[in-house]
This record gives sequence, structure tokens and C-alpha cells, in this order.
Amino acid sequence: MTTLLSTVTLVLGTVALASPAQASSGGTFCFRQQNDEPFINKPVSLELSADGNDWYNVLTLQTDENGCGWYALTGDYTQYYVRVTAYWWWKGTNGELRQHWTGFTIAGSPGTQYDSLGSNVVICASVDNASQC
Repeated sequence: MTTLLSTVTLVLGTVALASPAQASSGGTFCFRQQNDEPFINKPVSLELSADGNDWYNVLTLQTDENGCGWYALTGDYTQYYVRVTAYWWWKGTNGELRQHWTGFTIAGSPGTQYDSLGSNVVICASVDNASQC
């Protein structure tokens, strides 16, 4: 029992000393269309996950003129998996959905100080023949 108590105390002490990093953690990402053109000036979402399965949108970002962007996380947020997703809809003049664009980056690991989430393809799905991708 004494050995178990000593082990638990040692483990708890280690956990207390290894609190989440307070330094900034961040990275870059890029999106391109299926024809290799950049996914220019479009909103994208920064998502976090504790387990790499259930993702939660925490911030909306925007791609630049190259279809790229960057993110920075601080404090406890550095201890989550991170990815960037692109969900964009093009609507017609009457508000009807014409195209739907979808893409996501690879997932960055928790605690990583700098992640390049890569260059990723955004897939377009056309709702009708009049608005081909």
C-alpha cells in the first residue's frame, strides 16, 4: 500500500509539474481547388479535438490571395488536435444553393509548437448543370 501511495504521489506530482504549455503553438495551411487554383479569400474554420474524432469549430479564419493562412493557439488550447476545414456554399440570386465546396487539412498533434497542415484540395459539388464547378 505504501508503494502504491508513493507511486500515486509521484505521478500526481509529475502531472502538476507538466501543466499545459503556455507558449504559442501554431502553423500554416493552404487550400486549392480541383484545378489547382488557390481557394482565394474564403472563410475556413479552425477546429479542435481532444481525441482526434470529435471536432469542434472554435474560430473562423480566411484564406489569403494564395489560398493559405495561419493559426496560433495559446494556453490549454495547445493540448488539442487541430485542423482547418473549408465549407463554402455558392448561392444563386434567389438564395438557392448552386455549389458546395468541402475540404479539410491533416490533423496537427497536441502540444506541437509549429505545424504545417499542408496544402489540401477543396472539392466542389455542383447542385445543377447550370453552375458547373
